[in-house]
This record gives sequence, C-alpha cells and structure tokens, in this order.
Amino acid sequence: MEKINIRGAINSLKVEGGALKFPKPLYRPSIIRSIAGQITSDSGKKFNVSASLNETIVKRVM
Repeated sequence: MEKINIRGAINSLKVEGGALKFPKPLYRPSIIRSIAGQITSDSGKKFNVSASLNETIVKRVM
C-alpha cells in the first residue's frame, strides 16, 4: 500500500467535501490529530478527527 501525504490530504478537504479515512494500523490517530491541529494553527481551517476500531476519520468543519 502506498503511503498518503497526510498533511496535503487533510489540507485539501473542502467543508462540504466528505471525509478522509485512514487505516489504523498504518496511521495512528494521535499523529492524524496532531497534523490536523498544525493545519488549524497555520491556516485557521478546523477539523473533526474521530477514531474507530479500524480507521481514523477526518472531516472539515466550518
């Protein structure tokens, strides 16, 4: 499986554009949350990050 550019993928999310799903064994939720927080700090975009048993889901919020 090819690695995803997490920061670029999260930064490209649109408000109404759905969600990104990252598989848990490859991408830890703490890393995803940290990157989403960095993007929020840099650009002011806000994200909702939630983790289930198998995946981490990122959604853009207003």
